[in-house]
Amino acid sequence: MKMISLTRWAAFVALGFFLGCSNTLKTVESLVQEQAYFQALKELEEGLEKRPENELLWLEQGRIHLIYSETDEPIQRTFHYQTAYFSFEEARRLGVDSTQNAEIDNLLQRYWAQEHNAGIRALESGEYDDRLRDASSHLRNAVALKPNEISSYIALSNAYYSAAKMKLAVKTLRDAEGNLDAPNAQIYEKLGFLSLEQGDIEESITFYQRSIEIADNKNAAFGLVNAYILAGESLMSVELLSSLLERYPNDTEINHVYGVQLNIVLDGYLTQIHQAYEDDHSEEVERLREAIDLMMEGAEGQLTQA
Repeated sequence: MKMISLTRWAAFVALGFFLGCSNTLKTVESLVQEQAYFQALKELEEGLEKRPENELLWLEQGRIHLIYSETDEPIQRTFHYQTAYFSFEEARRLGVDSTQNAEIDNLLQRYWAQEHNAGIRALESGEYDDRLRDASSHLRNAVALKPNEISSYIALSNAYYSAAKMKLAVKTLRDAEGNLDAPNAQIYEKLGFLSLEQGDIEESITFYQRSIEIADNKNAAFGLVNAYILAGESLMSVELLSSLLERYPNDTEINHVYGVQLNIVLDGYLTQIHQAYEDDHSEEVERLREAIDLMMEGAEGQLTQA
């Protein structure tokens, strides 16, 4: 008998919970039809305080923040998008069904595409007042909607760089580094470039090396060459340029830089070997001769390929 009454009590609680949620959603729907979005969100906030484990309330909160964002200027939408993303993640965590999950994906994709594309258009347009401000506003919104989308971080960083906001350009890429599921070569390549622009050569070398470790590509490798040169590491630059020439033997720029750096290294060796002769260091003389011979053999091979 006691079990039956407990079961009935649990059923009444569940019914009350469902009705409470249903009443909240009906009230919210009515307020949305009246375009009273602030009041609708306040109603949902109160509902979530009582029923924080209800996925439907979180889902509705995300939807309304997206609708509400359409009434604001781009620079004011970021809060709505951040809250919508968080609300949808909570709804997913609590267990929305497959249809609702697909709806979340579609909403985020649609609003992200609008903001990202608007940001790119502003970034690539001709000069006009506030062009870069508009681009960064739209692209910040895109990042808020899809924190795992690399292209939005790259574009936002480019917008800040074009506006001479170097610290924000770097911070954007650092945020990407923290939010992405796996290390990304593009992010590290851009960080290498920005570090070089700021004169932080050692950090630039580190970032370019990380980029190449993930995905070996020509731009990052040539960026690393420049960093080595600025660091006075001509031998390191020659070794890397030699490997690049094996893949790109007809690249004029690589050939030119290789020739210049090779001359610098050989001049250094000749100076050292002259000093070794004067100091009567026969072992050092022999070592330097071998190094010069090896380097010249490599250079002849590169010239033959070119």
